[in-house]
Amino acid sequence: MWSLIFVYMLLQGAIIGGLPKDYCQKLEKIRPNLVLDSDATISGKITDMFDVPLENSQVELRQYVNEREQTSVTVVRTDLSGRFSLGEIKRGKYRLLASPNRAFRQPELLHCSGGTCEFSIKLQVKSTDGPDSACLVR
Repeated sequence: MWSLIFVYMLLQGAIIGGLPKDYCQKLEKIRPNLVLDSDATISGKITDMFDVPLENSQVELRQYVNEREQTSVTVVRTDLSGRFSLGEIKRGKYRLLASPNRAFRQPELLHCSGGTCEFSIKLQVKSTDGPDSACLVR
C-alpha cells in the first residue's frame, strides 16, 4: 500500500515538475467574478448540482489585481447547511473561489450593487480537472 502511495507521489512530482512554468496561466484566463459597486456585506450558500449543501468547504475571496495576481482578502468555511459569510467587503473587483480545488467550476460573474448581497452558488463539476490537478485554484 505505502509503495503505491510513494509511486503516486513521485509521479505527481514528475508531472508537476515537468510542466512549463507558465502552463497553468495559459490554461485559463483569470478574470474577476465578483464586482462590488459599493461596500457590501457578502454571504451565501453553496450547493452541488443536486442541491446538496457543501458543508465545511473552504471559500476564499481574493482582490483582483490582474490576470496573474490576486491578493487573499479572507478565507472562511461553510457551515453544515453550506452557508458562508465574508462580512463587510470594500467596493472593487474580486475572485470568489467557492471551491477549494479544481474539481468544480468557479462561479461566473456575480454582481452586487447594494449594501447586502446574498448569493446562491451551485457548483458544476469541471470535467477537465480533478481535485488533485497540477494547477492551483486561481
